[in-house]
Amino acid sequence: FYSDTINTNLTKGSLEVFTFDKNQQKIDSTVYYRFFRNTEMSLLVDLTINMPFHTNLIKARFKYVQKQGESRFNYRFINLSTGQNIISYQWHFGDGTISNDKNPDHTYLSPGIYRVKLVIKSSMNGIPGSNTYSKIILIRERSLYHIGGQVFANLFPVDRGKAFLYYKDSADTFIPVDTVSFDTLGFYIFYNLPQGDYLVKAQPDRASEFYKVFCPTYYGDALKWQSSETCDVCSTSWDYDIHLLPIEGVLAGEGIIKGNVFVVDNGLKRFGLDSGANITLYLLDSTGSNMTYLYTGSEGDFDFSNLNIDRYMLYPEVTGVTTSEITVELNEETPQIDSIIIELSLSSVDYIIPAKKSNSEFINNLYPNPVVNGEKVLLSVKLKSAGEVTLTITDFTGKTISNNHLHFNSGQTKVNIPVTRLANGVYFVSITDKQGRTDTRQLVINR
Repeated sequence: FYSDTINTNLTKGSLEVFTFDKNQQKIDSTVYYRFFRNTEMSLLVDLTINMPFHTNLIKARFKYVQKQGESRFNYRFINLSTGQNIISYQWHFGDGTISNDKNPDHTYLSPGIYRVKLVIKSSMNGIPGSNTYSKIILIRERSLYHIGGQVFANLFPVDRGKAFLYYKDSADTFIPVDTVSFDTLGFYIFYNLPQGDYLVKAQPDRASEFYKVFCPTYYGDALKWQSSETCDVCSTSWDYDIHLLPIEGVLAGEGIIKGNVFVVDNGLKRFGLDSGANITLYLLDSTGSNMTYLYTGSEGDFDFSNLNIDRYMLYPEVTGVTTSEITVELNEETPQIDSIIIELSLSSVDYIIPAKKSNSEFINNLYPNPVVNGEKVLLSVKLKSAGEVTLTITDFTGKTISNNHLHFNSGQTKVNIPVTRLANGVYFVSITDKQGRTDTRQLVINR
């Protein structure tokens, strides 16, 4: 707090306040109040003064981690410095090399003891500041560790199943690194792991007596990877037991929900996905309780049966990818839904596309469907009489991709449709005759 009295004989004008540092360098000047007076009076003015920047408010700090990769001595240095207006970073790694990156990677040529120093510099209102932090680090041969545990369903070990290991990389993304099977007592072991953070997921095989009775579960006894506990691997440990979570529903109805899951983004390959096969798909009730689950088939197909008339949510669970629930409702009029398409992409957006209904029957076949490779599909159409037809292809949003007018003879007609320019996704192929009758089939591109 600072106060002072200013005496002046002026009867009008403005009050301007200057601030200087200890070297008489002007820091700031501001007009705070304009006044006019014709009688004796006093002016009370509140002033706010911008104080010079204190260099001791910046503090250099860092940590370092050993990186994955071929080099045994590859480290990442992570800047943890605090303060305002930091303009530069200079790292001295203790082996004669320097970096000006904020978070540099550095590879040492040999193990040893090194003093690493970080110098940060700042500037505010022309006043420079700096701070230095150093620590001695021991660079040694990479240590490798083993981890494992036992998988239980209630009190019983699960003897048929797999454990999946995911590594947390520098971008905080979990990527798959290993898969092992349980032994007869439900034990799993991952060997030769470098230090780091990992996720472990355990799931029963389809042939297991616990399949669809107990759910795939992460270490920390969590259903979803976002809620799981990471394994901070810095030593060998066999304490990573997993207790599979039981399903919570009883299904005794005649309802059916069927469809397919497709991967439409090549970016998901790094998460171990290049198709919709073997994806864990949960069926939740309207409150989010897990009713049952399954692993999708080789074509990404799924089939939930014996369902009660109710509202459900489908949830595809993919480690490292944020997905969302999809609401599906069964009612007395529609107790079965058998054409649901779920698309998975790296942008974490899920789509549900019900198949369009046709009001006529022209199209006999559309092959191959889904399209996994190849440049065209064969459309087989049967008309009662010859005439002009319109062949239309639309995407799932309703956007027209192509629209062609063709002449078909009566009886069976086959035509090749080029699909090389169609991206992965769901499309609809429609034939409309001259009377306006339309038949539509769903086409899936999943290269």
